[in-house]
Amino acid sequence: SHLHHGAGVNRAAFSRDSTRLVTAGKDGKARVWACETGQPGATFDHGADVRCAQFDVTGAVALTAGADGVVKQWDTATGRAARPDVKHGKDVLWAAYSPDGDRLVTAGTGMAKLGNAKTGEPLGPPFHAGADVVLYAEFSPDGTKVVTGSDDNTARVWDAATGDPLGQPMRHDATVNKAVFDPTGRIVLTSSSDGAAR
Repeated sequence: SHLHHGAGVNRAAFSRDSTRLVTAGKDGKARVWACETGQPGATFDHGADVRCAQFDVTGAVALTAGADGVVKQWDTATGRAARPDVKHGKDVLWAAYSPDGDRLVTAGTGMAKLGNAKTGEPLGPPFHAGADVVLYAEFSPDGTKVVTGSDDNTARVWDAATGDPLGQPMRHDATVNKAVFDPTGRIVLTSSSDGAAR
């Protein structure tokens, strides 16, 4: 069925049990929808262009990442704020929870950062700070590593506890738009504006 968010939709994501999805809108709002019926649920009023939205592992909380440099977390039943904000500092293009839901990673202008999902406190210094824009970041399946893709034409793997780089940068000839781990956490797949996936 068609879900009419009411404005341009930047991204959409399923809950882990695939019963709901959340849309991230250019109107500063994110909306929850029932997958089976298409009925709208809670609305999260972020207040700035919502670059992405994601459910946590339980589905009880969802995040919105905004052009205002802030990640907000919401009660998916009521639409009210559920936890303290996590501040990236500049435009946030992507944010994702760790597999256990205790941490989150943000990617955006100038850097990627780790934060405590429960308290909003930063966890260590920023990383991948040499890039103008980090477009994507995600945790490995076991939560011990983070991979980033950026406009410096590289994808990189980082220790999720320390923020230290692991191994050499994976290079492309243009911006790396996305980099993901395989289910084992041992292989990284990258996709780039140079027309290649590796």
